[in-house]
Amino acid sequence: MKHVYAAGRSMVAAVISVSLASASADAAVQAPPSRAIYQDPARGRLLDCPDGTRRLECPALPQARRAPCPDGSYQRRCPPPRDDRDDHDGIDPAAAVVGVAVAGILIGTLFGGSNSGGRNSPEAKTLLRDGPQMPMTYPVGTFSVRGFARNGWPVVLDFRPEPYTLTTLDVIFPKRTVSLTVDTNGLEGRHLVKLGLPAEGPAKKAVPATYVLRSVYRDGTDRAGQPAPVDIYGIGGGPRAVGSVAIEQLSMLPGTVTAGTNARFAFSAKSPFNRTRAEVLKFMAADNQRIQLERVMSTEDDNVSVGPHGGVWDGRDQQSRAASLGLHRFQVRAWFTSDDRSWVGAIAPNLVRVSQ
Repeated sequence: MKHVYAAGRSMVAAVISVSLASASADAAVQAPPSRAIYQDPARGRLLDCPDGTRRLECPALPQARRAPCPDGSYQRRCPPPRDDRDDHDGIDPAAAVVGVAVAGILIGTLFGGSNSGGRNSPEAKTLLRDGPQMPMTYPVGTFSVRGFARNGWPVVLDFRPEPYTLTTLDVIFPKRTVSLTVDTNGLEGRHLVKLGLPAEGPAKKAVPATYVLRSVYRDGTDRAGQPAPVDIYGIGGGPRAVGSVAIEQLSMLPGTVTAGTNARFAFSAKSPFNRTRAEVLKFMAADNQRIQLERVMSTEDDNVSVGPHGGVWDGRDQQSRAASLGLHRFQVRAWFTSDDRSWVGAIAPNLVRVSQ
């Protein structure tokens, strides 16, 4: 597999907070998470919490801020009356309404399509051909991927939230949204979380869906409810993409290169994939509001085997051959074109700077 890659990292770590690690560009690749946290929404009945989420256990609120609710609990904001139903699937009507609105923005603006594709729709064929779609522009505190999903599928996340944050994942199907709590306090640092979509849910077979990860500061902080930075290193859906993220140990080194000289990239596959696409993305804009990227190199391989893979990049735009000056990141997308339809996306924890 051939590739192009560039290295460098400076003050951007203080500004860029979604999909970027805090280590310097010249540092060795950050070690993988040391522990995994496993959550299963079917373990118990999910609760309506004052912060608008649904969890197995709600965080405590100061007694002075609580009020008696019709259900006998004390909460800052009482939940609306609900029909008695099975809540094991982790789906909340209010979250579904929000999910529909988010889907309209993310799918229409970031992914350029609709959310109505079925298993054999044109969009499904596009995902099988081109793999999971990761947007080139997205707001800080939110990370989204367009890929396949179905009832009972495992989902894995390798990420690092900010302390005292709440991180949630919405899986937005064509007619229904599944909302899952990923992390409730952000105190674990970088870690791996394995989630389970409900066995009884919106899709009996794998269909296109939008995965939206959101992180906000918790109640009790001076920025409660505001979007919080979250570093994403890997996300995957389906039985052959999880356990840990099935594409791992990404790197691009050295941290700084001059245009025309080679930087090496590498990754390791834990599963044999029908296709992988390795990419170098340039940061066009990065501030406290949004991240904007541009793809400057992409290469695709078929029938990738288990084990290490790598290549080189000369620091130039693949199309124009002009020097691609500035900061870059390396990412890999891998997927299956069979009925399995598992997929994974992974991002290197270090950056590469290209200079003249």
